[in-house]
Amino acid sequence: MSPRNPFVEDKVLSDVLKSKMRAGDRVAVLGSEPQYYIYLDKKAPSRHFYMAFTMRPIPESDAWQQEALGG
Repeated sequence: MSPRNPFVEDKVLSDVLKSKMRAGDRVAVLGSEPQYYIYLDKKAPSRHFYMAFTMRPIPESDAWQQEALGG
């Protein structure tokens, strides 16, 4: 782990993904690692780019999940 980049493993995986992606490919990060969108130079398919918020046991979660799926 580098003091300048706490997400070094994510950068390595992003480089592998980027080498396999074609123009026009989309990606959805189902987790709490939104830095992948930056490393891959991609936009999130939904306004819910930080999916951990959609999994919380709160009344909004169901609606947020449906919104993300419709992205």
